[in-house]
Amino acid sequence: MNAALAAVAASVALRLAPTALDQLARQLEAGKQLSSLRTLVPAATFTAAVDELAGVCDGVTTGEIAIALRSAAAAHAIDRDRTVELVWTGPDTPRLPVRMSAQALKQVIEQARDRLIVASFAVYDVDEEYYWEPTRW
Repeated sequence: MNAALAAVAASVALRLAPTALDQLARQLEAGKQLSSLRTLVPAATFTAAVDELAGVCDGVTTGEIAIALRSAAAAHAIDRDRTVELVWTGPDTPRLPVRMSAQALKQVIEQARDRLIVASFAVYDVDEEYYWEPTRW
């Protein structure tokens, strides 16, 4: 796959709804040419995405374009699952419902699957069982 196609596929995967991207990939897998798919989804964003792909796909098969789109969509889905959560440690306020810091810290540690970065000025009054264990990661 050429670099231009990879870059455009990544951009298209960010802009199109997953269902629209899937429809486009299915049609390409069936051998339909990009030029015939501009109106597959009646939206200016979709038409612009097809035009952008067409601009970098000289000498590329429709199957290769579909693979590029599906690969970019899968990478985007992985990024979409990553989250950043803020824990408010104080001062207490009657305007915002807040959780105890220890409760939030416990949940974050238990749900971490790959990597956990904790940035804090201070962490105190946390039960020993929630301290970081190097062998756990």
